Amino acid sequence: MKYIEKLIHGEVQSSDNVLSIEELLKESVYITKYMSPRIKATNIATYHAMFYLSYLKKGKGTFSLPWTEIGSLCGNERNTGIITKNEAIRERTKILVEYGCIIINTNRTGINDFKVILPSNIPFVKEAIEKEKTNVNPCETLSNIDCYNNQNRKLKLLKRDGYKCQYCLASVNDETYFLDHIKPRSKNGSNYKDNLITSCKICNSNKSDTDVEVFLISNYRRGLLNQNEYEKQLKYINHVTESGSGEA
Repeated sequence: MKYIEKLIHGEVQSSDNVLSIEELLKESVYITKYMSPRIKATNIATYHAMFYLSYLKKGKGTFSLPWTEIGSLCGNERNTGIITKNEAIRERTKILVEYGCIIINTNRTGINDFKVILPSNIPFVKEAIEKEKTNVNPCETLSNIDCYNNQNRKLKLLKRDGYKCQYCLASVNDETYFLDHIKPRSKNGSNYKDNLITSCKICNSNKSDTDVEVFLISNYRRGLLNQNEYEKQLKYINHVTESGSGEA
């Protein structure tokens, strides 16, 4: 794999037309993950050979070879040797063409021009990738993960809130902050990220079971917030509760 060796030694650089090692590895995983369950093993073996001849050996998705040389890289049906009949390898590539995995331009010299489509650009693979993205476990994307009892998630919420108490705007850090339940636990408030907000020790203690808007007004009247700050903080906290804003 001369191309891979050049990549490793920095003799060629990845670009729009040249894949990096990371991209090649990702595409190889797609062959196993998305193509293998749908296409017969012997046909996948042929695609692997073509992937090797194009992207791994030359660094591009095209190559030219006669049928017999391609067959020499692929095992036969019983895995007892190479394919010796051109008809067999043609039949395999026919299936790959039908699935949109390769494009073949034949010529009279007996040497064929092959274009190998990257797995991520094959229609049924693209569809599978997109479907997987939309079918992610809801627990990983919605606001229904316990963030109160997980230190890493708590710190993400501290970062989300800009390292400030959202009730009085005092600066806090990872040693002085508290996470306050916007809807108190005594009123069935959850530990999810859309019910948690960063606060200082004093505000966390003083708020207790008080409604957020009422508590912000009390801080405004005590001079801890001006009118613009009060309105901004109320808007931000409402945004958190409505959208589950921030990572957790």
